[in-house]
Amino acid sequence: EGSKNGSTDNCARGFATVAYSFKNRDVINANIRNDFSNRFGQNVAKRFDPTYSVGVSWDASHESWLSRSVFNMLRLRATYGIQGNAATNRNNDIQLRLGGMDPTYQQFFNTIDKLPNFNLSWERTQSWNVGLDVGLLNSLLNVIVEYYGRRSDAFVPYTIPYEYGLDRTEMNGGLLNNQGIEVGVEIS
Repeated sequence: EGSKNGSTDNCARGFATVAYSFKNRDVINANIRNDFSNRFGQNVAKRFDPTYSVGVSWDASHESWLSRSVFNMLRLRATYGIQGNAATNRNNDIQLRLGGMDPTYQQFFNTIDKLPNFNLSWERTQSWNVGLDVGLLNSLLNVIVEYYGRRSDAFVPYTIPYEYGLDRTEMNGGLLNNQGIEVGVEIS
């Protein structure tokens, strides 16, 4: 018993990045990417996945009004982005598992491993964070505080009638939310 994959997955990607920094104090980064995959069949609207991210930061320790303070670093930063994922083991083709030899009829047989699912599309993840980096007393004490969030629409199992040959398939329907606060302290 085994499996053989006779399908061909094609993909193409293009991306661009822009970064700007003013006096190493004000920084902005922007990225855009467009992915194409034939894994989602003939639905042209689902083949393309534009993703992007943007990040900004302001380093107040480069401001003249903060130059004579105990802060040698005081940076506020924020990012936001959307990522996509076309899972490698999912596509629009029916997938058969090679069976063995049927002893009664002396013929080879296959079983259905995965059904085609024309409703699948890219998994999408939105993520964001806001952070504060503080360095005190010539970096004797460094503190990093970050508040982050992430929201994904994940593939989840979906029960179907057994007349299809299987009792479940997958769909874009799961929602996964993560958020939290990270704090790091370093004493040198």
